[in-house]
Amino acid sequence: MPVSQEFSDFSATTESLAEVLRGLLCHEGQRFHEMTAAGDYPPSSRTVADLPAHLAGEITLALELVSAAGLVKGALLDFDGGPAHWPLVLRVRAALAELGLPALPVSVSGGKGYGLWLLFAEGLPVAQVQQFLRLVRAAYFPELAQALHDLRPDVSGASDSERISGKAVAKFPPCLHRKSGKWSAFIAPTEHAPPVGLEAAPDLAEQVALLAQVQPISAGAFLHALAALQQRTAGPAQDGPRYFPKFDKLESGKHPPCIAALLEKGAPHALDYNTANLNLAAYASTRGLDEDEAEELAVEMAEASSEHSTGKKSTEAKLKNFRSNQHPRPF
Repeated sequence: MPVSQEFSDFSATTESLAEVLRGLLCHEGQRFHEMTAAGDYPPSSRTVADLPAHLAGEITLALELVSAAGLVKGALLDFDGGPAHWPLVLRVRAALAELGLPALPVSVSGGKGYGLWLLFAEGLPVAQVQQFLRLVRAAYFPELAQALHDLRPDVSGASDSERISGKAVAKFPPCLHRKSGKWSAFIAPTEHAPPVGLEAAPDLAEQVALLAQVQPISAGAFLHALAALQQRTAGPAQDGPRYFPKFDKLESGKHPPCIAALLEKGAPHALDYNTANLNLAAYASTRGLDEDEAEELAVEMAEASSEHSTGKKSTEAKLKNFRSNQHPRPF
């Protein structure tokens, strides 16, 4: 094959992979950081237009996972213990599938270990995502040393320097780790632990094919899994998040996708209706809605939930349950 044809094919595949990653992880206006040879992540003026250069190994970008509105489209469970952690990665992935989540994408890093990615169909409030990640840790690896794993984003109480150092950013696989000189990539998991850090760039066409199989997590599936984890761990984490969604960025009458789904489609059948009301009440409290405004949302959800299996069949019965949950802990 002529060199010019090889270059053309590589460029087309790179652009295709960049487009897939944009769709899975990016919000409009999200900020990027650029990895240095020392392993730091200073803020950068780079944009999504620079993703092809990132995939080619010319630069290495890390995305701020939390948007300006406090929403998250992608989250990461990062296991840094190398091959010894591979059985744990598989166990957590299988456990989350049992909770109703689609099969999570798995990546090998260019540094220390492996990543389990949660990719959402729409942006979800950062506090709920952080709570979910903490509950996963509490349920499946509570004794794992803090130095051997990261929950991203995890920005509750974090300083600006901690956010920049990795608490709120994640590198897009596949990419070149500027410090180790090795590559990360998405992989098809098997029972055998893959080596950490690839010596050469992965085949980009294979990366496109792997990501084409990814099914983003719907708001309903996420809320169902969150409720199941809350029950498993006897309630939400005690040290609740102190990083609040920036609801003031939303236009009046607009709601985050996970809340909009409750209002438009009703509570998911697999989600206990009381849990749905608790989530809605927490949202109303955090956003600063008065009781009348909150009840309007509760009525919307109740009317959209006429087929829900709850024993609270009438709109009034559902609304009465909402009123009993009117003052929850905010997001």
